[in-house]
Amino acid sequence: MKDKWKDRKRPGLNDLLSIAAQNPQLHDCVVGQIILETILVQLIETKLSAESAFDSFRLSFPEKADLCVAMGVISEELASFLKKLNTTRNQFAHRLGFRLSFHDIFGLVDEAAKAGIEFTDDVDKSIEFAQEVYEPQLLLQTVYDNTSHCLACILDENG
Repeated sequence: MKDKWKDRKRPGLNDLLSIAAQNPQLHDCVVGQIILETILVQLIETKLSAESAFDSFRLSFPEKADLCVAMGVISEELASFLKKLNTTRNQFAHRLGFRLSFHDIFGLVDEAAKAGIEFTDDVDKSIEFAQEVYEPQLLLQTVYDNTSHCLACILDENG
């Protein structure tokens, strides 16, 4: 069997802690994803007649998003965007040191807007405007904040 660590450094605990401390995008993405998943679970539970019939630990994030679509709680476009955020989280989780460029983050803004997530300052209109107004970290936080707010509003409407 091929040595998958050949020509690579196996990271230790100090390496991992250092990466987490030096990459606030990692923190924002992981925490943001936890918040989004929590709201999806609550959305599903509001539609169930027997809450005990649902085990949120048995479904992946994409499956929860798809179930919300099947239950008529969120749109397919929103579910698709949520799955894109999940893919981004997976990139952070499985590629140490991964970072998003400003263009990557603006791509998330663009996809969020297409999924119906609102940006009150029109940051979604052009990347040039976004670069004038936002640092990359703040723009990523805004994507997660606005997405969480959108899902929270849907939860409020349904629960």
